[in-house]
Amino acid sequence: MKGRVIAGLIAAAFVLEVLGGLQPTLGRLVDPLLLVAVLAALTGRTGAAFAVALVTGFLADGWSSRWIGEQALTHLLIAYPLALLARRVDLLAPVPALLMLTAASPAAWTIGLGIAALLDVPTGSGAGIAPWIATALVNGLLGFAAYEVLRRRGAFTAGP
Repeated sequence: MKGRVIAGLIAAAFVLEVLGGLQPTLGRLVDPLLLVAVLAALTGRTGAAFAVALVTGFLADGWSSRWIGEQALTHLLIAYPLALLARRVDLLAPVPALLMLTAASPAAWTIGLGIAALLDVPTGSGAGIAPWIATALVNGLLGFAAYEVLRRRGAFTAGP
């Protein structure tokens, strides 16, 4: 993806993040900044995936994180390995893209829980599996809609 497309996606995602914060219940179902990091990683360009993951992660940290670096690390741990995988497997095809976009949110939650456990930070009571499933579905569908728009406009080009 071109830099201006990525910049536009990051700006739009941050606006969605802010608007989601106005409605705390529904806002927790959507993680648009993570979706931008995943979309950037689907091309297999590790440098771009790394940079986008840092930018989106630090924006998420600044907006709603417990400490600076938490979301940046999470985005990096998802986007960079995904970009490495995209060098070997075509993740720009619709089905793999949908699977990666859907799996990103549960992966982020799992990484967040792991970081909290590693740092011995209380996470509160678990809400059960239903929010995980709802978040995965909402983010998967939102991310796939963005993927389809970008794909139809020719924004994706594979390669290192």
